[in-house]
Amino acid sequence: MTHRMLLRIVVGMVCAVLWTESSVVPVRAAPVTFYFSGEITTVTATLGTARGFNPGQPFFGAYTFDAATPDVASSPSTGIYRGLTSFSVTIAGQAIVPPQQPTGLSDGIFVFNNEAAIQDRYSVSGLGTGPEVAGWRFRQMNVLLVDPSQSVFSDDALPSTPPSLSAFAERSANFAFTNRDALGNVLGFGSVNGRFTSLSLVPVPPTVFLFGTGVILLAALWAAGRRGRGHAHH
Repeated sequence: MTHRMLLRIVVGMVCAVLWTESSVVPVRAAPVTFYFSGEITTVTATLGTARGFNPGQPFFGAYTFDAATPDVASSPSTGIYRGLTSFSVTIAGQAIVPPQQPTGLSDGIFVFNNEAAIQDRYSVSGLGTGPEVAGWRFRQMNVLLVDPSQSVFSDDALPSTPPSLSAFAERSANFAFTNRDALGNVLGFGSVNGRFTSLSLVPVPPTVFLFGTGVILLAALWAAGRRGRGHAHH
């Protein structure tokens, strides 16, 4: 098989798949994942002692949501989106990956444009459970970004790219825990509070992989063809 024929096959495969995704398969919104990191600022004393959490320690994690989730709020300045599908966080080296997907009225992503005529606000709330250590078990993650200048949002649409942290005066995180005894009785509550230092998006749609693979194959075949022609001239 000649290099020219191989080139035609690769081009045909790439074009066929791209055409299929754009023309035949209905367009679906892919899940979007925001990645975050930050630093602990305060910790409930009893929780910190039991779990080894201290101010200054790092935390990082991610949350995933469906960008096509509809707004369930009727107010034009309030966006409530129940499309949060998963989240995870690692606090001071301790990984917390809730086994169940977030559910409930307090779960989701909330976007407020000119809230109470004093601020723009972006918040995320996710309920879940994590590994129990010394009687303390994770129960909820909260993200809160507040802009008192009311200049971040022009409406209450769900952002599909991370809002710029530099635009918010408040960039706080809260990770709530419950303390129970061996019988399951609640003994108390505690929290790890922190400040976000980064919020980023890394989108890699499957089509990009396919298209990139096709381009690499084309480049390799083109280079092989040049080498073949070069040897033929010798």
